[in-house]
Amino acid sequence: MKKLIIKFKNGTQTSIVVAEHFSREQAFEIFKRDNYTCQYCNKVGGILECDHVIPYSKGGSNDITNLITSCRKCNRQKKDKSVEEFITWKLNKL
Repeated sequence: MKKLIIKFKNGTQTSIVVAEHFSREQAFEIFKRDNYTCQYCNKVGGILECDHVIPYSKGGSNDITNLITSCRKCNRQKKDKSVEEFITWKLNKL
């Protein structure tokens, strides 16, 4: 994993973690598309990671259509769950 720091013009910064199985350029494209916002909890900035919508371990691809921006907390909690399983798990945890 590679960790990068992005500093924005307004003085804020975010950390981005890029996994080995897709390129930095691909990750930046995903983060920009998703407005540097976790698609699960809507947190902006912080430590961001790319998450597989369909988990890689369950046959999901590294195609950009299967990758979204996730904060580290959500990505670690989701693990290899589907989006539906993760949302259900998260709601039951409350």
